[in-house]
Amino acid sequence: MLSFGSVIGAGMQAPGRGAAPSRRSTPRGVLVACALACLPVASCSRTTGARADAAADGSGGGVVRIGVAALPKPTVGELAPADPMGVLASDLVFDGVTDWDAAKRRVAPGVAKSWTTTDGISWMFTIDPLAEFSDGTPVTADSVVAALTEVARGGGLAGGRLDVIAGVKEFRAGGAATIRGLVATDASTLTIEMSSANYELPALLADPSYGIGRPTGDGEAGAAQVVGSGPFVPVASDGTTLRLAPAESDIDGVSAIEFVAFGSDDAAMKAYEAGSVDVAPAANGVALVEAGGDARFRVSAGTLMLSVSNLAPPLADVGVRRALLAGVDREAAVAAMGDAWAVANGVVPGDLVSAAVCDASCGVDDAVARNGLMGLAATGAPLHLDVPAGDVAARLAAELERQIEVVGVPVEVRPVDGAALEQAVGGGGSELLLFAQVGLAPSVDPYLAQGFAGGGGENVSGMSSPEFDSALAVARATSDADARADAYRQAEAIVVSNGAALPLAELGRTYAVRRSVRGVQPVSGVLFDGRSVHVAANR
Repeated sequence: MLSFGSVIGAGMQAPGRGAAPSRRSTPRGVLVACALACLPVASCSRTTGARADAAADGSGGGVVRIGVAALPKPTVGELAPADPMGVLASDLVFDGVTDWDAAKRRVAPGVAKSWTTTDGISWMFTIDPLAEFSDGTPVTADSVVAALTEVARGGGLAGGRLDVIAGVKEFRAGGAATIRGLVATDASTLTIEMSSANYELPALLADPSYGIGRPTGDGEAGAAQVVGSGPFVPVASDGTTLRLAPAESDIDGVSAIEFVAFGSDDAAMKAYEAGSVDVAPAANGVALVEAGGDARFRVSAGTLMLSVSNLAPPLADVGVRRALLAGVDREAAVAAMGDAWAVANGVVPGDLVSAAVCDASCGVDDAVARNGLMGLAATGAPLHLDVPAGDVAARLAAELERQIEVVGVPVEVRPVDGAALEQAVGGGGSELLLFAQVGLAPSVDPYLAQGFAGGGGENVSGMSSPEFDSALAVARATSDADARADAYRQAEAIVVSNGAALPLAELGRTYAVRRSVRGVQPVSGVLFDGRSVHVAANR
């Protein structure tokens, strides 16, 4: 969960990853020296001499140049969904235990070539014997245990969403030195024990936040250096350009991917219009994109919602919460934010499985609202709407205030800073709250479980519904993927029917991509899969 203000402040706007091919052994060739002044990635590549030469001169499959405001920093652990280029760079440099096939919408191999379970509780992952770090050392089960342990230790969204693994909660609370549910049985076998049956584990581990790296000591200014395990490796950075070259011999679609910093999104878009980069933020490039045959791709990683407290006395009755939300015109509310925002149709980010719950459950009904809120209106006491500072938040809050007061309930808008807002969220004290549900997992589970289950670490409304918790447990314990998706849809519908949250706007960023760059398919905060993207010969 993020406050709305932190999302807007990070630059998230309103409105792929493909199947990983089998690894092939990469000849060791020459080591390309790297000089990365500010990146937490170790400075050597295992690309072959031919591959290094191709990366240097732009031959081979061609170079994809991405215009950005500031250079991304490939890293492991907690990633910021509001920074899609940082997520993309990290996903290119670090492989996870599993990957996600955006085209087929299913889990694919990462550093693990296969996995098995008979009950959804005990899982065995077999590490690919060809999986290597970029310095040529093998990826082992111990490497994976160490990497996931560090993510859990770091906390945040990524660490908290590993709580489904047995022993993670105790470890994060300081009650255990290791995670009992993460065991390297031998060099090639990773055993993961879940707290309860959960067939979504492979999808959860495809989250780029769980990339596998190998620490190699401290670099400049004491920053830890980490060797990557992914399909690309940093080979050069001069402060304005970060160049990544393929680390695998079977990547022939591109010879390099470059991030080029221009100081602002507008300047990056101007560079795109001038033809010097292939990808850029599309906010000011709509006309060019539509006229030139290029494409726009939206990287969606969150949903802005209005949370309604289940704990505050005025809203403890589910009928009152439902009546309150029946008085909210979502289209008008989102329109008040500005032209670029799109109305969300579900609780989870837009490119994931969704019940499209708002097709049936989020309509405006003034009669229901007025009748259901008569008792609350009679008290004359205002409801408090907590919002972060900022023009967009203020416009949205003003529209919500107007709509709710129309049906008879006064509203007091309370602008709060980030620290105060987080404190209010932690105590469950906000009657009404604007918040963003964000993340990078190509799975519905962490968004629903952490945000709305009893005891969920991101449960800002205080929702405690045995019906929802039971539906979530059923979904997790369902082995068939299609049946499991249906079960998650039912659980998502319960969230809205409970009146705990009303989806408002989709969060994400839109990028213009030149038509010569093929294979782009965004999913869960990642613009494209480096193994699938390629540059057309006639660019």
